[in-house]
Amino acid sequence: MRRAMMRRHHVVAMGALVAVTLGACDRGAARDQAAAWQGTVDTLPGGALHVRNPAQGIWDSAATWRIVEELRIGSADSDGPDLFGGIADIAVDGEGRLYVLEEQTQEIRVFDRAGQHVRTVGRRGGGPREFDNATALRMRGDGTFWVVDVGNGRFALHDTSGAYLRAIRRELTSYSFPWSGWVDSTGDLAEVTLVRSRGSVVGRPVLIRFDSVGAITDTAALPTYTPRTWSVENTNGMLRMVTSIPFEPDLVLHPDPRGYIWWGVSDRYLFVQQHLNGDTVRIVEREATPRAVSSAELGKAIEGMDSFRKAGGTVRRSDIRDVHPLFGSAFVDDRGFLWVMPDVSEGEMSRRFDIFDPEGRYLGRATSDVPLGWRTPVFRGDTVYAVITDSLDVPYVVRARIERGPAR
Repeated sequence: MRRAMMRRHHVVAMGALVAVTLGACDRGAARDQAAAWQGTVDTLPGGALHVRNPAQGIWDSAATWRIVEELRIGSADSDGPDLFGGIADIAVDGEGRLYVLEEQTQEIRVFDRAGQHVRTVGRRGGGPREFDNATALRMRGDGTFWVVDVGNGRFALHDTSGAYLRAIRRELTSYSFPWSGWVDSTGDLAEVTLVRSRGSVVGRPVLIRFDSVGAITDTAALPTYTPRTWSVENTNGMLRMVTSIPFEPDLVLHPDPRGYIWWGVSDRYLFVQQHLNGDTVRIVEREATPRAVSSAELGKAIEGMDSFRKAGGTVRRSDIRDVHPLFGSAFVDDRGFLWVMPDVSEGEMSRRFDIFDPEGRYLGRATSDVPLGWRTPVFRGDTVYAVITDSLDVPYVVRARIERGPAR
């Protein structure tokens, strides 16, 4: 890329942006933050910003965020509403009440801020206030919420008392679990689905937007990436089995209800913030060195290919990368901060998060009492709600507070 085609803003030029991020902080604190950050920002052709971060963030040990558990709902031996066979999704209303979509019974169980059961909404079936393979809840700004009722082919709208209001048709042939979609600022729905070309077994992700009566108002093609795989064919040439190659990078894609998509491929520590119309808004990059795959990790991964070998597949050591992908999942909170789960040791996965501010500056690494990363948490200011499971696969819902250290 030719240097003449871009403008570079060094650290001091971030002051105006920092003031927006810090809000209540005074100008002196903003200048201190700007001085502490050692990255650069390039303005690319078309106006997108390329934010380059060093490996080291702004935070010191005192400023680091900590996610501390406050409340846990669930039980391994209860016979009451806090016994969950499986949790499909959760939502939180403006009063802090927690809505838990129970996967096996297809009920929505509502708990107050103290964790006390308030009511149960719905049951399995096809009528109003009944669900079949419901996979998600999404809260609207007016306090009503949508239930993504896949089995009944609809989105069903309810109020916070559980009263059924109306439904719109969901005429899509696929869905993801956890469900990939959101409600925008107008209360309308958007969903990421796979569209397959005729004769193709591989789908491409497409964003579908619905209005209040269920009409599709917009579609947008999303970034794609195809990891390398191993496969076994039958004698007639048809695919018999396909499996992922261990330690392959993959596409991480997260919808941002503010009207963006964040995506990155995990062989490089780089994320793209893309407007739904396809325009790139910001590229956020951080210096990072991939972690080497140990001999023990390699052996365990190869052992995990046993069913593939039994099906006639060949495990080729030469195909396996010597390093881990740089990150796993990523999501954006309700303040616009990007949370990235970095590659760390197995016991720390989903308990460590790299935090980037809304301008893309790397702040530092947050630590969590509870694992958050494998299903997108629900953020409400300084509070985060998440679904977790214990060592016996018993599901729980936790509420935790985000302890944000003082600005450096």
